[in-house]
Order: sequence, then structure tokens, then C-alpha cells
Amino acid sequence: MPVPPPRRLLLGLALLTLFAALGVPSAEALPRYAASYGQKCLLCHDDPAGGGKRSAYAAQYLIPEEMVIRRPSDAVLEAIDPALNDRVSLGADLRTLYQYHPDAALKSADNFFQMQGSVYLHVQLDDRLALHLERGPSGGGDAYGLAYVLPAGGYLKAGRFTPSYGWRFADHTRFVRELTGFAPPANDDVGVELGLFPGADASLSAGIFNGSGGQPLDGDNRPAVALRAEWRHEFAGLRGAVGGSFYRDEEAGPGLERRLGGPLAYLALGPLTWLGEWDVIRREFAEGPSVIALVASQELNWTPHPGATLRLTYDQHDPDIDLTTGTHQRLGLGTDLLLTPFVGLQAMFNWHVYEGGPAFATADHNEATLILHFLY
Repeated sequence: MPVPPPRRLLLGLALLTLFAALGVPSAEALPRYAASYGQKCLLCHDDPAGGGKRSAYAAQYLIPEEMVIRRPSDAVLEAIDPALNDRVSLGADLRTLYQYHPDAALKSADNFFQMQGSVYLHVQLDDRLALHLERGPSGGGDAYGLAYVLPAGGYLKAGRFTPSYGWRFADHTRFVRELTGFAPPANDDVGVELGLFPGADASLSAGIFNGSGGQPLDGDNRPAVALRAEWRHEFAGLRGAVGGSFYRDEEAGPGLERRLGGPLAYLALGPLTWLGEWDVIRREFAEGPSVIALVASQELNWTPHPGATLRLTYDQHDPDIDLTTGTHQRLGLGTDLLLTPFVGLQAMFNWHVYEGGPAFATADHNEATLILHFLY
């Protein structure tokens, strides 16, 4: 049975007290779901950029009806209700990871890691205005206001959140997240973002931020700029999207600047989805030449049954395209299971391969990861 209103009110008050003391890196999304449906991230999330709290439609219908291995009973479906009242709703994500290395030299890295422990609170002030708070055990977390007051279904977002850039892969070790500076805890920043949806198939966003790399205050008084565009289309059952991102940050110190950008795309046909992102990272220095690096991440997903996905991933990093500094490639094979609307299990085995060069002193190695995910 649904929780009676008085108990919901007490639960909401208890959660509010937690927000004063807790914090967590911002939650990321699974862009393959948006690719599979050929839709915007708003299909599953309250945040138009994706990630964080799931929408009521996703929590109460899309996930339990279409995304799990076994559909829950009608009684369980009726009990799924993230709303505390007509204006306030909540959600949660808890991800616990175990990492294993077959190589004896890396056994010290075999351990558990609490990837995420987020509680989300969403307050719908009126039909256009909302507040979003995210907290957990690690510090940080999103805290922003969202206003749908712009033309073309556009929004204004202000506060602390992850700038819209590239694909927001849930796995923050993907090279296009980790090596571009968009992996926790450096992913969150304070600023303002504008977004537009000119037509059903296009998404545009532009934001200005402190450029402080996850720190609450800006230390150099030089703002960062983030731009992102995406266009989606479907033809004869084939869903696809192309787009690109750009980010510029003038860092503290004369002559220091970081610019990155590149294309992104996806294709989806039946149970198959493919996503790719390529980024060029250019760093300018006060003395000496600039350094240009390349990073790329791709993944191919096959979902033969709802809630059961086989994944093949590939990441590549060249830290300096002008010098023979070496390269790092990672190939991953695994599975992602959504057992129920509340429990997921992800398993991956990764092969790391390094080509000779001074940038990488690490030898080739393998690793296995297992993630238990509780969600609401």
C-alpha cells in the first residue's frame, strides 16, 4: 500500500535534515536509453541535461514496465510513488563497486568503493519553476533552480550542477569523462545554463561557470564556457543523433587556458545501440608550445531482453598528438542487468593496453568490476 500522507511528511522532513550534513558527486545518466528511444534526456530525468532524479513517468511507468527483466506485480507497481505530495518528490541512487585485478602486482587495488549514495529532492514551485537538491555521503552534489521560461520550450538553470558536455556516461572512468574533467568530484560547477529545444529533434545549451573544477568558490575570477548541440532523427526504424560540445576555461596563471571539444553521435536499431564521443583537448601555457591530446569513448549495447544488456566498450587516449608520448587503450566486455525497478547489477572486464612512451609507465593489465545498484 502507498505510504499514508502523514508518514510521507515525516519522511520528507527527515530527508531535509540530512541535506545539511551530507553530499555526493552528481549522478550521471545512461545515454543509451535516450538513444534506444530516440528521445531527449527529459524522457527519464527531471534535469533536461540528464542524470540525477528520475521523472515520475520513468519511475512509475517506463522503468517497471519496459526496462526490467521481470515486470513487478500490480501491487508493487501501485506502491511506486516518489511524490511526497503534489509539489515535492524524491529519488535515490546507491552504487557499490568491487574491483578485482588478476595481476599479482595490482592486488593492493582490489577493494570495495562506494561510487554513489545520492538522495534527490525535487520541489515543483509552480508549472514552470522547480528546485532540485542532491546529497549523499561524499560531499558536493547538485543544488539548482530550474525555470522553463524561454521560447522553444527553453529553460534557465542556475546553481551548482554538471555543465552540459558530451555524453553523461554513468561510468565516470570512461575516458571522455575522466580525462576531460567531467568525472566526480570535479564535474560539478557553479553557474548559469540556458537550454532550447527548437523542434522535437534538436537540443541546444550554453552555460557560463566559475571553472573551479568541483570547488565551491572560484579562485581565479576567470569564467568557463560550455556549449552543446544535438540533433536527433529517425528513418525506417533507425534512430540516430549527431552533435558536438565545446568547453573553454581560462585557468589561474598568465597564458594558461584549456579548450576542449568534439563530435558525439549515436545509432539505434531494434535491440542494438551504439554511442560514440571524440574530444580534442588543447592546453595553452605561458611558455612553450601548446599540447593537444585526443580522447575517445565508444560503446555497443545489445539488449535481447528488457533489463538485460550486453556491453562492448572502447576507450582511447593520446596525451600529445605531436610527440611520441604513448597511448592508452581500454577494451571492455560486460553485462548490465536491471533485475527489478529497484535493483541493478553491472559486471565488466577491462583490458588495458599501453603503447610505449614517457606518458605511461604502467604495464598492460586487466581488471574486473562488479557494481550493485539500488535505485528509486
